[in-house]
Amino acid sequence: MGLVSGAKLLKIKLIALGKTKNGPEHNLILDYLKRSKAVGRSYGINEIDVIDVDKRKVTSLKELEEILGYRLKGKGVNNQLVLLDSRGVLMSSLSFSRFITNLIQDGVHQLDFFIGGPDGIPPYVLKTCGTSISFGRFTYPHQLFKVMLLEQIYRATTIMAKHPYHKE
Repeated sequence: MGLVSGAKLLKIKLIALGKTKNGPEHNLILDYLKRSKAVGRSYGINEIDVIDVDKRKVTSLKELEEILGYRLKGKGVNNQLVLLDSRGVLMSSLSFSRFITNLIQDGVHQLDFFIGGPDGIPPYVLKTCGTSISFGRFTYPHQLFKVMLLEQIYRATTIMAKHPYHKE
């Protein structure tokens, strides 16, 4: 199947408040990044990065926009910021894959997932974003959550590729 004709390539960033320490979670992050990049490249995802942000350096929308490299509001914005929040929309792996596929087909250039830190998601980010996804009502450590999100991105790419990794 491959890349949809005329579709733009999508960059994905995981922006997390807090640092990932060396250890098993870090190794899993690297593994799922490698897997996601390998499969995703053929399906319109040309880059996936994890950005750890020192929460003391991001205290306003302006500072967050500087880190993201684009304005969150305004005409012609071709980027999407998605909050990972327990109050967000619950999705299945299939609907998450369709969500990413639709963004690629719609020509979205960059998809950023924002993972809050120990104090949750800052209020200025909550007010800015329209899209919020939940992985359930539990609270997870940000290091483990990055692994879970990257696994779902990998799973989404394998669904696009009709690879047998995902079982229904």
